[in-house]
Amino acid sequence: MKTEWIIAAALLATLPAIADETVPKQPDTLLDAIKTGQPMTSFRLRYEDVSQDGLGPANTSAANNDLQDGKGTTLRSLIGWQTAPFHNFSFAAQLIDVSKFQDDYNDSTNGTLINGVSNQPDKVKYAKIVDPDYTGVNQLYLDWTGIKNTRLRIGRQQVNLDNVRFVGDIGFRQAMQAFDGESLLNKSLPDTQIFLAHFNRVRQITTVLRDDGSLNIANVKYSISPTESVVGYAYLSSFEDLGHGRSWFGNAA
Repeated sequence: MKTEWIIAAALLATLPAIADETVPKQPDTLLDAIKTGQPMTSFRLRYEDVSQDGLGPANTSAANNDLQDGKGTTLRSLIGWQTAPFHNFSFAAQLIDVSKFQDDYNDSTNGTLINGVSNQPDKVKYAKIVDPDYTGVNQLYLDWTGIKNTRLRIGRQQVNLDNVRFVGDIGFRQAMQAFDGESLLNKSLPDTQIFLAHFNRVRQITTVLRDDGSLNIANVKYSISPTESVVGYAYLSSFEDLGHGRSWFGNAA
């Protein structure tokens, strides 16, 4: 099995940070923890039109090998809830549904240029829009915050680090990427954020669940000012091939 890794340090400016983990006063009962939790619900309707230069005009015959323009209308529904911390534990569950209303595109789930059928010369070939139909669990995790300025998260979770070039949920796509495993976030040191994680499964934007490797993460960020920071990171992947042409897990994939 091929192992790929990257270790680097960079000066980053105006990058998104992981959300503040300040824990409010904890509720007295489990029912109160549920009632005072926060929603993880949103809906996104999207139309996407993809025309790829050099691959044939949109009005070419379906019997030839030219790509047709991809046109897709999809709705992403996220429905979920995270409880407030109760005895330093909180629980989150979020379901996802991606539905197609217009399906004139290649959603990439079949491994060919054909949308939904095998690679046959008499079938229409569409440009790629990676938004397949999907219904499932988007996030399902347990948080523990029993140590000050520390959060341990276990389960399926979205992760966005720095400018999400190497590790992110690729949120532009309707079915985002999610990671199964454990992560630890610590903010004990002044102006410093430490993120460590071990993930043994990745659900990709194609909705394929990969369990043939692991991803280990170490990311340390020191804030020089409100808009500038220095980050050192190590991302160690043993996944053989992620199907993106490179073994990274962010927007550069």
